[in-house]
Amino acid sequence: MKGIQGTSNKTYRQLMGNGLRYEIPKFQRDYSWETEQWDDLWQDIRALLSDEDQEHYMGYLVLQTSNNKEFQIIDGQQRITTMSLLVLAVLKSLKFLSDAGVDSESDLYTVEHILPENAGDTWGEFSFEEIKRSVYRLGNLILLEKKLNREAGQLPYTEKIKWFQRSKSELTRAVPEHFDSCNEDKVAARQRELAKHAKAVWKIQELNY
Repeated sequence: MKGIQGTSNKTYRQLMGNGLRYEIPKFQRDYSWETEQWDDLWQDIRALLSDEDQEHYMGYLVLQTSNNKEFQIIDGQQRITTMSLLVLAVLKSLKFLSDAGVDSESDLYTVEHILPENAGDTWGEFSFEEIKRSVYRLGNLILLEKKLNREAGQLPYTEKIKWFQRSKSELTRAVPEHFDSCNEDKVAARQRELAKHAKAVWKIQELNY
């Protein structure tokens, strides 16, 4: 197997396209990203969506190949694995919506905030500083049908959960079952629960040689 062949700048699309195949050698450490690292990546993705001219720098990927088609990941497996899982999750969600025959606005899901983006310090059990820390955390995001979201609006948490209970999303319905109030600690606790679900669903297979 040849060594590393210099450096070049590639987009994620270029890395993932053209039938390229990546393997993680057995000597590499296990997947270790936790909610803090996922949160940072999610904020970067949000920034990209709000500014078309902005780019996200993924850092260096150190790859080794003998044919420029099959690569061993020497460094960067945490980042490329996480991005791959995000893409798979999006594709799975799109397939679910397609199989369900979603064709009306009442059935279309949007990613919404439990704690509203423009909430004041009288919403729920948050101080102003806690709102700033919590509003864009993954634990504060929820899938909710557009129609239900319009009806829920800026209502207090104790009222808003009535619309969560009407959602077709199992994860959304589970929020009022497990959290009778909303504060910074509850957002953090939900984020930890989502992380457990993600690790359970998206297992990384060990490659055999």
